[in-house]
Amino acid sequence: MVGGLLFIVMYAWFRARKIKNRYVEFVRLEQYIPKIQELSNDKSVPKYATHLVYLSSADNTREIEHKVIYSILNRKPKRADIYWLVHVKHSMILYTRI
Repeated sequence: MVGGLLFIVMYAWFRARKIKNRYVEFVRLEQYIPKIQELSNDKSVPKYATHLVYLSSADNTREIEHKVIYSILNRKPKRADIYWLVHVKHSMILYTRI
């Protein structure tokens, strides 16, 4: 009975992640690196932080959610010295430093 309940919870969790990933747009990180570096070097934009950390659930370390890029560049640009994009994957944590 406990095993069945555990299976149902794990299956629901798995399906929910699949449904969520259908609605999340991932973009290639390489095309945004020059823009982020330009923002980091732009002295006319007030500095938001020295180290800015974003968590990502992308399975590929070369991709990032579009909402993260939108948050950094479009709304109110967030200038920082170093941007950390931390990819959290079940039992591993991978990071990209820009």
